[in-house]
Amino acid sequence: MKSVISGIFVAFSMYSAIPVPQVNWEKQTMRWALGFLPLIGVLIGAIEWFWFAFCVHFGAAGVFYAVIAALIPLAVSGGIHLDGFADTSDALSSYGDREKKLAILKDPHCGAFAVIYGGVYLLAYAGFAYEVFAAGHILLICPLFVLSRALSGLCAVNLPNARKSGMLCA
Repeated sequence: MKSVISGIFVAFSMYSAIPVPQVNWEKQTMRWALGFLPLIGVLIGAIEWFWFAFCVHFGAAGVFYAVIAALIPLAVSGGIHLDGFADTSDALSSYGDREKKLAILKDPHCGAFAVIYGGVYLLAYAGFAYEVFAAGHILLICPLFVLSRALSGLCAVNLPNARKSGMLCA
C-alpha cells in the first residue's frame, strides 16, 4: 500500500507542477508512477470543468474561456507535455539522421519549429475550446485529458524506446 501511495506522489511530482510530499524514487514506486499518470488527466479535466462552470455562471466571453482553458493543462502539468511536443517537432523537422534527431531531443534549447508548432497547437486548442464553450459541451474535453495520459502510458510500455537508457527505460 505504501508503494502505491508513493507511486501517486511520484506521478504527480514527475508529470505535474502540483507540490506533493517527496518520496524515494525506488524501482517499485516508479512502476506505479506511470499507472497513475491518468490521475493528472482527471485533475486537469476537473479544473477545466470548474473553469467552464465559472465562465457560464458569470457570463464570460467565449474567447476568454478558450484562452484560459488552453493554459490550464500547461499550468497543471508544468508544460512537460508541450516541451516534449516541441522537442519532437524540432527533431522531426530537422530531417537529420537518427543520431542528430536524438541529439536535438536532448538539447535544452528551443528551435524555430518548436515555437511554430507550439503556437499552432495553442491556437488550435483555443479554437477547439471556444467551439466547445459555444456549444456548451464541456464533457467533450474533460475525458480527453485522462484518455491521452492513459494512452501515453500504454505507448510508453508497449512501443520501443528511442534510447536504451533514461527514466522511461527505468
